[in-house]
Amino acid sequence: MNKKYYISISLIVIVILIGWIYFWAFNKKNKYQDPMVFFPDTPGVILQTDHGGMFINTLFYNNKLWNELNQIPQVNNFQKIIISIDSNLNQATGLHNLLYNSPLFIGLYPSKDHHISSLVLIQLQKKLKLERLRKKLYDNLPREYTIFYDKIDGYPVLKLINEKKGIKLILLIRDNNLIISSSNTLISYNIHPVSKSKNHFSTQNDFLTVSQTAGKNADAKVYINYNQFSKMIQPLIKANFQKQAKWISNFARWTELDLFFGDKKLLLSGYTIAKKNNYLDNFHNPGNIIPYNIFPFNTNILIQQEYTDFKLHPGFLKTKHYSPKYQSDFIKLSKVIKGAAYITNAHTVNSINTQSYGVISFSNPVASAQLLKNIALKSGEKILYRYDNFYIRKIRLPHLLPDLFGNIFSNVKGNYYTIINDVAVFANSKRALTQLIQFSVTGKTLDLNENFKTFSINLINNINLMAIIKVPEFINLSPAFLSPSTVSFLNKNHNIINKFGNIAIQYSRNNSLFYTTFSFNYSQKTKEENLALWKLQLEDQIIGKPFLVKNHHTGKNDIIVFDKGNRMYLINYQGKIEWTKRLTDLPVSNIYSVDYYKNGKIQFLFNTNSNLMLIDRKGHFVADYPIRIFPKATNGLSLFDYNKRKNYRILIAQADKRVYNYTIKGSAVKGWKNPQMPDKITSRIYRIITNRKDYIIITDDKNHIKIVDRRGRQRIVIKKPFKKAKNSGFFVNKTNNKGIIITTDSKGQLVYISSKGNVRFTNFGTFSPNHYFLYADFNGNGSKDFIFIDKNKLQVFNRYKKKLFSYTFPDNINIKPEFFNLGNNNKILGVVVSGEKTIYLFSKNGNILISKGLTGSTPFTVGSLKNNGNINLISASGNILYNYRLK
Repeated sequence: MNKKYYISISLIVIVILIGWIYFWAFNKKNKYQDPMVFFPDTPGVILQTDHGGMFINTLFYNNKLWNELNQIPQVNNFQKIIISIDSNLNQATGLHNLLYNSPLFIGLYPSKDHHISSLVLIQLQKKLKLERLRKKLYDNLPREYTIFYDKIDGYPVLKLINEKKGIKLILLIRDNNLIISSSNTLISYNIHPVSKSKNHFSTQNDFLTVSQTAGKNADAKVYINYNQFSKMIQPLIKANFQKQAKWISNFARWTELDLFFGDKKLLLSGYTIAKKNNYLDNFHNPGNIIPYNIFPFNTNILIQQEYTDFKLHPGFLKTKHYSPKYQSDFIKLSKVIKGAAYITNAHTVNSINTQSYGVISFSNPVASAQLLKNIALKSGEKILYRYDNFYIRKIRLPHLLPDLFGNIFSNVKGNYYTIINDVAVFANSKRALTQLIQFSVTGKTLDLNENFKTFSINLINNINLMAIIKVPEFINLSPAFLSPSTVSFLNKNHNIINKFGNIAIQYSRNNSLFYTTFSFNYSQKTKEENLALWKLQLEDQIIGKPFLVKNHHTGKNDIIVFDKGNRMYLINYQGKIEWTKRLTDLPVSNIYSVDYYKNGKIQFLFNTNSNLMLIDRKGHFVADYPIRIFPKATNGLSLFDYNKRKNYRILIAQADKRVYNYTIKGSAVKGWKNPQMPDKITSRIYRIITNRKDYIIITDDKNHIKIVDRRGRQRIVIKKPFKKAKNSGFFVNKTNNKGIIITTDSKGQLVYISSKGNVRFTNFGTFSPNHYFLYADFNGNGSKDFIFIDKNKLQVFNRYKKKLFSYTFPDNINIKPEFFNLGNNNKILGVVVSGEKTIYLFSKNGNILISKGLTGSTPFTVGSLKNNGNINLISASGNILYNYRLK
């Protein structure tokens, strides 16, 4: 951003110290005028502190919040200069005694060149001559400063210049006040006689009213004049948003805020005055906020308005311009509208329109739902959509929300809506609404966001207006709202600004004034906004997939997971570690629950490269386990229970390129032929059942395939060899009669294998050899779909090769995606983007159910920990295990 714009305030404030060179030594006080009268015209912002030294001393040396801001070059330069001046003055007592009791006033003005002009006033305790000030400054300031006399309108002033640091200041002494500015215009105002005119802002009733509400114990007081303030911020705003910046000029008249510095928070509270023509005056008694459990947990911007009588709001007047057929419904609607909120959980500028929502609350939810339905039907939209237990309609009036509630709703014009918890939610698409529904159903709401819960303690619940902005995410969205130079400044300092979590401003009417609060929080460490029910830190990095295993004592499910240090953990449903067991090496297979003794008690079966392991739920090896595998295993075991009688068969590929078959006792199964492959086998062994026959499929690392029966005898001889894709599975063909088994080759072609070994191909496109292929009824229409994930792209096709949807991820996918059910045949596809440490969940329509909310960099598992119908997703990243509730 333009350097002059940002450092102009800092450069003016520097001179505060100059004026205070003498103040600490003077003991006699003279009467003086109200310093406010020395401000020309009306400043946009005024900062007043009765004890400037205390304020600056607290700020510089005792505040973590300022220490973070001090890492910004412009702020750091300001502090360095002040400290430099203090050291050059050689005052042993330092800043504290030098400035402690001196009143300070700073006024900020918009200027014609779209920068900020500043005027600093310091109340002198005794008459001070300009020559004495010049001499003292000359004796103590570094030689890079030039100090000389000049005249403005024939009146003597001092000019202080430092070309190297861009400092050009004018110093004037007037009626025992030191007046400092870089603006000739602002200084010139004070050269002529100053009188308390009725036209001066400091004598007008609006300013006097709010100034009388100021507290006595605040660190400082801040006054805001909305007309001038809007002009100050216009240079910060993007060109096409200038209308919104100008709207602020008519928002209210004046606000006074008492400022309190906390170590990690900045709080301002006070009162605002608004008159008849101001926007804020349209609001009367405050109302209860729309509950935070309506909004998604990753909401980045929330702007809310509450009404006690919507008929008095300007938005109602705009409805009179609509067709007469709507008028009766609008009149009835105006009687039940309580509040409205604009929200977005977008993370990029391009996603603002797709992830922006309008939320309307009502005093009579049943009546309002019927009124919205009437308006939808009259607008020409008769289609009713259903998603789970929610109904979605559309109102074909694109400007409805902006007309009713203001331009802040201008991003919501699609007007698809549904009712969630008696509140109407509007979005630009059905897809966006289904995402919000999923957030609500799965509890991924703002009230459960740990960072927001901490911040919201300072918020009030009865409001007229409220705006909350999540600072780190707003930086990503800023190009949509702010000027390029402002965006550049934010991006350059994003590492610092990101630590300032949320900003909130609230207005709540109290008789003729509005109680006003402004706050933001700072934290070096923010909690991950992933809404895990619990998180558990293990001793080392988690390796592989977490597994759910039944606890035969409680009927609930426990979790088994392994870490890099060869530790095996059993963790209960509450996230408590039951035991840890150190192994010689890590598993290469899944964890299987078996009943070794056939008595209803569960044990855990898996293999490493060297051993077959069976461990009971107390952490003890069972019977003769561990059983050594020789030659060593090259893949993870596959477990089959052919007759469901717990006569388990364990198939393992070993280093001699053969597949062996063992009983649960560890002995070889009689009659098994130990099929051998040309190359090492590291892939899992598949078992497919079709036409009442078992097909056991073995694939080696050179993509040779052998299909055998239960005894290891070759059942199908493939007549046309092909290179199977490494990450493609085998599936029973349910689409046509081209073959009984489906897989894909290294080119991404669909491969059909018949019972006689014939091979046929179908082309869905070109894919790399490392693509993933899944075959499932994704959209729930009774027909299998074809799912390809290649590099960073997901594509889903139906049986007719029509692409149902696609999605591009920020990083390549290197973990096999998985399907699971959320009940009612609601099939979900989960994809781990390990580079981003994020799990994406896709519904049957291709909607992302939860975005940026699930952490994971390993395969995940889904099931019900409590076995009560609730669905949990267990994932891991680093040494942290996460438990999320999906349903």
